[in-house]
Amino acid sequence: MITSFVKLDNISTINKDMGNIYLSEDDYMRIKQIYDMALAQEKNLEQFNIVCCCIMKAYLIKTYDNSEKNKKVDMFIKYCLDVLNCYLEKEIVILSLYIMDDNRTHKVFKKIKNNNDVIKNILNVAWDIYHIRLVEQIMLRDNMKNTEQVILSFFGTADNGIIDAMQVNPVKAFVIENDYPFSIHQMNINDICKNRELLDSGYLNASVRAEKIKNLDFKQIRERLETEILEKIM
Repeated sequence: MITSFVKLDNISTINKDMGNIYLSEDDYMRIKQIYDMALAQEKNLEQFNIVCCCIMKAYLIKTYDNSEKNKKVDMFIKYCLDVLNCYLEKEIVILSLYIMDDNRTHKVFKKIKNNNDVIKNILNVAWDIYHIRLVEQIMLRDNMKNTEQVILSFFGTADNGIIDAMQVNPVKAFVIENDYPFSIHQMNINDICKNRELLDSGYLNASVRAEKIKNLDFKQIRERLETEILEKIM
């Protein structure tokens, strides 16, 4: 994939001769640099694993728990706070709407069905949803330490899955203060969860979660959830 990108970046016109493009030694050095940078993005991989864990747990609760919808949402939020020790509001809102079978989420999650492809399809949806966070991180990076101008980042895609995910809960505003991002979406956690005690515990225990999360292996948690899902559908 990286090699194809470098080839594409080297040409001015896309035509049938693209397959005959040869790369120089400098091109191959660039490919290696890009690859090494990708391997170094452990933080991004960790974030992606967390998103995967959230989606897998939401799927399990929505599909196999018989509680009322509001109880299912509370159960899901509690799992994120107490087990994953993280509070990803944008993902929690989308996944809570999914658990409640809100029609805004139908396009995004339609590919997730109880079959042998369920894990692959969950990972595809995770990638779509994760792009929302990635785009905001790009906007932050482009504007960090920059007081002379405001850079309006953009993201172009023809991937309907990503577009559908972004339209579930659109961004109304994006603010950067002291190099920290604040995204304001159409809906927030208070529109989704009415359990005030649960939300208060989430806000109050942030410092405790920050310590606990240091000892978590999200790849391992993700693998356990994958196993649980596969056992359910067999």
